[in-house]
Amino acid sequence: MANWGSRQLMFRFPKSLINLAVLEPYCIEDFITVSTNHDSVILDINISEEDGSCWIETGEGYSRRYGIATG
Repeated sequence: MANWGSRQLMFRFPKSLINLAVLEPYCIEDFITVSTNHDSVILDINISEEDGSCWIETGEGYSRRYGIATG
C-alpha cells in the first residue's frame, strides 16, 4: 500500500519525565498512541489523508459539545 498523504511524527521521552496518565486521554486508536519500553515513552502521531482523518464531523450535537459556532 502506498503512503501518499501519510504523515508520522514520533517523540521519545525519558520515562522519568512523562506522566502517562496525562497523555492517555489524548490517545486516539490508530492515530495517536503512547507506548513504553524499559526507559522511554514513545508518543506516535499518525495522520493519513487516505483514511478520512481530515474529515470534520459537523452537526448540532458536535458543535455544541466542542464550542463551534454554526451559521
